[in-house]
Parts: sequence; C-alpha cells; structure tokens
Amino acid sequence: MALHLSADAPVPATAVPQKYLFGPVVDFLMLGGSAFLILPVLFFVPLKYEGFVGAMMLLLAHLINHPHFAHSYQLFYRNFGRKVRGDGYDKNLQIRYIFAGIVVPLIMGGFFTYGSITGNARLLGHASNAMAFFVGWHYVKQGYGMLMVDAVLKRKFFNEQDKKVLLFNGYAVWLFAWLQTNAVITE
Repeated sequence: MALHLSADAPVPATAVPQKYLFGPVVDFLMLGGSAFLILPVLFFVPLKYEGFVGAMMLLLAHLINHPHFAHSYQLFYRNFGRKVRGDGYDKNLQIRYIFAGIVVPLIMGGFFTYGSITGNARLLGHASNAMAFFVGWHYVKQGYGMLMVDAVLKRKFFNEQDKKVLLFNGYAVWLFAWLQTNAVITE
C-alpha cells in the first residue's frame, strides 16, 4: 500500500450500496418482467399441447408455492403456545392468533370433510371459487408490497396518488379476472 500525501492523491472508491434484492436482471424478471418472455411463448404454443402446458404450470405452481406456504406456517406457528397463552402478546393479538390458528383451521377442516363425505361437488366448487377470490386479493397486496420494497431499495418513491392508482389497477385486474373466470365456468 502506497502512502500519498499530495492533494492530488487518488480518493479510494467507496462501494455503492446495492439497490437490488438479487441483481438488476433477476429483480426485473421476478417482479413481473418475466411475463414479457413467457406470455409470447405461451401464445404460440399449439393448442394440442394445452394439457401438457397446463400440467407443467400446475407443477411449477406447486414447486413455487409449497415452500412459500411451509415457511409461512413456520413463521405463524413459531412460539404458538406462547401466543395462545398471551405470554408477551397483547390480548387482541392473542385472540387473533387463536382464531386464525385454531378456530379457522377447524372450521375449514369440518367444511371440507362434510363436503367430501356428502359428495357435494357444488359446495366444494363454491369453496374453490372463494379460494380463488381471496388468493387473488392476496396476490394484489403481495405484488404491491414487492413493488414498494423495490421502490424503497432504489430510493424512487411513489406519491400517494400513484400508489392509489397502482392499487386500484391491481384490484381491477384481479376482480375482472375472477369475474371472467366465473363467466366462462358458468357457460
């Protein structure tokens, strides 16, 4: 290492803070940019491969979603005994944990058991429709949250009006897709 005492001494470059979760290309692809690659390919796939493409999409959905669900359950049920007892948790939060972690799963288990035992396909179909409705709502909020995290990392913030427009658009697309799916199913 050389010692420079003159005023012309080179200033060591400081590392620029990373503004990406994984890098510019991966972040772009994972935040929706991959649709520009995938959708054109799917558009040109011949209809005779429709079943295969559907099966592959289902497989990918399971490979992506199941680890996500498993980790969410780990986060939710970690220290669950303490949460239920209210040990270090507010009373309202304790009630929410009991309701979401015990009551709702028991009700859902009973509902699906009843629907399966009675062979009530219509009841189970309504449950699937409700699931699609709530999953869509969840995805709108999740996508919006990912966009906000990306904006914070890049220090490029949205104003309040832009945030409302983005959320409104997300909800409109979700609701249209859900209604359109229901219209097609009922034909």
